[in-house]
Amino acid sequence: GATVWRLPASGGSLDLHQLLAQLAEEGLDSVLIEGGGETAAGFLNAGLVDKVSLFIAPLFIGGTDAVPAIGGNGIEHMSDAIHLHRVSTEWLGDDLLYTGYTSEEAA
Repeated sequence: GATVWRLPASGGSLDLHQLLAQLAEEGLDSVLIEGGGETAAGFLNAGLVDKVSLFIAPLFIGGTDAVPAIGGNGIEHMSDAIHLHRVSTEWLGDDLLYTGYTSEEAA
């Protein structure tokens, strides 16, 4: 019952702009991206994220081989960081949901 799409690659990775265009053609205008640090970095670095919802649990996992929440190359200067706007927090049991928008115009 699944639909399979064949999308072009860009630089050895899935073309994220084409993926979102295909989703829009299917009538989807909101997507939950959950795929690890490299996936998150890909969407953030491409400027394709409007809203960030980050769950923080009272757990420390760590380790030198741990997967980071945001992968990629990182930033060289703090001024290059992606700033969140209209940030809100909400407790869900023991977890904290931290939500913000990547631009002041995003709704």
